[in-house]
Formats: sequence, C-alpha cells, structure tokens
Amino acid sequence: MKIEPSRKVPVGPYISTGASGLGSAKPLTPPFEAHMHALLLLVIALLIGPFQSGCSNGTSGATAHLTHPNGLSISVAAGINHTETAHGFQLRPPLSGSMRGISETNIQRTSRRPEGDWPEQRKVNGQTMYYRLEEFHGGSGGEEYELTAWKQVGGSYILLNVYRQQEGTRRPEFKSDWEILARARIAD
Repeated sequence: MKIEPSRKVPVGPYISTGASGLGSAKPLTPPFEAHMHALLLLVIALLIGPFQSGCSNGTSGATAHLTHPNGLSISVAAGINHTETAHGFQLRPPLSGSMRGISETNIQRTSRRPEGDWPEQRKVNGQTMYYRLEEFHGGSGGEEYELTAWKQVGGSYILLNVYRQQEGTRRPEFKSDWEILARARIAD
C-alpha cells in the first residue's frame, strides 16, 4: 500500500473569491492583512473605550465642551452622544442604542430650586451637591438606578438626572456624572 503525501494547505487568513466560498480561498496579502488588523484594533478601541471606567462615560482623556444658548456650559468625554434640549443637554454613551442596559444623563439649567426632598449631600471639588438615589427592580437589562442631583450657581441651579440600567449586583458609582455636574458652569 502506497501512502500519498497530503496536499499542503497554506495556513493564515484567507479571503474567498468564489460565489460559494468553498474551495476558492486565496491567502491575504501582507499589506491587506496589516490593514485588517489595524482596523480590527480600531473597532475594538472604539467599542470598549467608553466603558473602561466601570461602564461609565468617564471624562478622562479628550473632552468636548458644550455650551447651551441659556449659558449652561459642560465638559464631557469626547465621543459621548449629545443632544441639545430646551434647557440643557441629553447625554448617551456611544452605541447606547445597541446596548442591553440603558444609560442616559440629562443636565439642565433652571431658575428655581429643584422641588422635593434632598436627603443626601456630597462635596465634589469643594462644591456642595444635593441628591437622591432611587433603585428599581429592573427587567432583562438588570437593576435600574436614578440619580437626581443639583447644585446652585449664583441665582441659578444646575440639575442632573441620570438613569442607568445595568446587570450585576454592583450599584453604579456615577463617577463621570458627578464630574460633569462639578465642572458645569453658567456663563451669562
């Protein structure tokens, strides 16, 4: 019995050139392979970048400065989706529409002190902020949390409302949201 040597099959990334994709693969050329690798790394960085600090929209690195016609001025991490509202901004992390949990931050300027009870105080960068945190039993996206906080700036108030839904047992820290509120200014 004569044993035929097996046909050598090149090892490495391939691209199909035939309609069926079967038996018609050609090895990728090194420049194309390098470009695909670089593109893959870029996509990964864009997808996980906003979530490096515990699934928050951290403000480390590059920032975007937003100023509303009413004088409210905020700084957020570059890449955060923002929409101007009647009195401020709505902020969402990149790809928030495709995420299982929900994350939304609203910040606005108001001329009246926010109504209701404010059982908690927190000092951030020497500023006193009043807040309340509510927790709700969530659905398939995890537990739901709502942070409402405000600070006084001159005769006006800056009100922050954060809605976050996340899986797991850890309560969100809202670190980047506290930083957004601490850095918020009113320029009249």
